[in-house]
Amino acid sequence: MKSVVSLVVVLFLALMSAASFAAEPAQQPQGEKPRTVEEVYPAVAVGLLRDAELKEMKPEIIATINDFHLTRDYIESKIGDVPDEDKQLFEKNQPFLVAQFVQSHILLMEARREGLVKEKADEKAQNEAIQKMVQDKVGEAEVTDDDVQQAYEKYKDQLGDTKFEDAKPLIRQALLQQKQQEIFMKFMNDISKDVKVAVNKDWAQQQNTILTNNPVDKARQSGKVTMAEFGAEWCPPCREMAPVIKQLKDELKDNVNIIPVDVDKEKALAMRYSVRNLPTQVYFNAKGEEVSRHEGMCSKEDILKKLDEIKAGDKASAPDKK
Repeated sequence: MKSVVSLVVVLFLALMSAASFAAEPAQQPQGEKPRTVEEVYPAVAVGLLRDAELKEMKPEIIATINDFHLTRDYIESKIGDVPDEDKQLFEKNQPFLVAQFVQSHILLMEARREGLVKEKADEKAQNEAIQKMVQDKVGEAEVTDDDVQQAYEKYKDQLGDTKFEDAKPLIRQALLQQKQQEIFMKFMNDISKDVKVAVNKDWAQQQNTILTNNPVDKARQSGKVTMAEFGAEWCPPCREMAPVIKQLKDELKDNVNIIPVDVDKEKALAMRYSVRNLPTQVYFNAKGEEVSRHEGMCSKEDILKKLDEIKAGDKASAPDKK
């Protein structure tokens, strides 16, 4: 398998959870209380935007965090600061950038509450205070030798011939990062409870259209089982699998969606679906829900078997028609 993780990918992976959304927006019944982003535009429901209320706002405002206004001009200025090769990626994925800013602003509010940053501190001082606060929180994470040993035993089959002593440093680091992430997420949940985040519903609708205008999300709305194959021309295993994917696409076109995705041409899509290695096969049921994924080479027989399992599951869960 070939790794496709980069610095920009890491920024997005902290916020994305593609498997949790369906591609088609829900309709809001008239007269009901304001709906959340996740309820109406799941594709836009990233990070702290998930539970944000959709509201009518002035066109220049994207979101509000309590009484703070996040503007289109600010987001556009931040996109302007990124390297040219990444600009299009951020422009097509504004919700991820907005969610990152909402998270950062809530962290800044907490840093101010704890007296770690002055009210009129510049952006550099603010970022340094936030970084120190987060480091102090996640610094509480510890990994014991027993934790490492248990993880090695659990994943021993996947490590091949790698001996425990050779794998130990990498396992410890992975476990430490996992525990730090858990501490950070709990911390964010705690400090976000009393913060009111709202999103401009017109902006959310625009972003939903942009995010779902791709072959994978369109296939997920078709009512058929879908398998998306994420690969690249420079990836030897992907080239080896290409004829198999073409055969499946031709043979199953009437009943199943087989969608090949070139990650070099669809970087944003690969990030949305948290693709870290190539090739990766992602399976969706007829409702458009992700139900399985596999990283690495996969035979035609194994793919067909998985598709049959998903179709059988859809049939079993379908309501009886009497």
